[in-house]
Amino acid sequence: MDVKIITIHAMHNPGSVFQAFALQKYLSAEHEVKIIDYRPLYFYSEGSKLKLFIKKLLWGRTYRSRNKKFISFVERYMNLTARYETFDALNSAALTADVFLTGSDQLWNTDFPCGNDEAFYLSFAKCGKKISYSTSVGKKLIDENNLTILKRYLPSFKAISVREKSTSEQLKDAVGKDVAWVCDPVLLLPMSSYARFLSKENPIGKKYAVVYLLGASEKLNQVVAHYKSNGLYIVLAGGFTRRCECDRHIKDVGPEDFLNLIYHAEVVISSSFHATAFCHIFHKDFITFLPKTNGERIESLLQESSLENRSISAADDFDIDQIEQPINWSLVDNRLECYIKRSKDFLEKEL
Repeated sequence: MDVKIITIHAMHNPGSVFQAFALQKYLSAEHEVKIIDYRPLYFYSEGSKLKLFIKKLLWGRTYRSRNKKFISFVERYMNLTARYETFDALNSAALTADVFLTGSDQLWNTDFPCGNDEAFYLSFAKCGKKISYSTSVGKKLIDENNLTILKRYLPSFKAISVREKSTSEQLKDAVGKDVAWVCDPVLLLPMSSYARFLSKENPIGKKYAVVYLLGASEKLNQVVAHYKSNGLYIVLAGGFTRRCECDRHIKDVGPEDFLNLIYHAEVVISSSFHATAFCHIFHKDFITFLPKTNGERIESLLQESSLENRSISAADDFDIDQIEQPINWSLVDNRLECYIKRSKDFLEKEL
């Protein structure tokens, strides 16, 4: 079967590229799969033009190094269509497929440009079945603007699945269709599928805690100080400014760097959904700071794995000793096995 996926696959964000890689790889076992190489200009927006200018001025070599790693990853590991940089170009291409699939990632979050882009609601698809897989609105309560757009486009879908449980419940009532709750694509693949990206050698050369995708806060300082006092080297991964005390700041983190830093770490401290997901895959100790907004996707995963105690919210106090209770990975794997099977069953049924 000819399947074409549209997603955020080429943004310079490790989670985005790995969810795209994973979905294509999983489906390619039984189908002919291509990712639609849709790259609107907003994919490469990194805040204000002034901030981007300063970033390039101060960290130009590091900035280019990071970008090259992402470009190389996409070229090596993704099977792409021709490139389209505007919706009009994509719509005029009159692509054909047996199935057009949108997902995963926060494609339907109207707080971001992609959530207001009709391409990710498959309006360009003139033939074939329309399906969403693990698409996210990124928030616990869907606002009216978001809901209006979803009601406009989703009735034409053959099947709908989303990444958050609360979204599934709200959309079912709103669009009058069953809406499945499924896992992120990175969880569809076994750990062995990521082995090609992992080095045998510890990239830091000593035991370390890695901090990823977090803003500065007193709670972060407390957690970092705790692991520092326990003898761990502190590695800050990604970003161009130092957001906590650390022994080393690696700014040019590419996709493979991201996986290796998680895989070899003693503990992963992040606010990232995909960092948290890979901690589940690699059986890594972790602490996840729940974002003030868009944290529903992380909460859904932690509820499914019964590891809610591994999260810290902005509003609540935390007890590091309670968070550090040993994880029974056998129990976690058993719980996730049911979750993943349900997700695979959805794809098998609807494709």
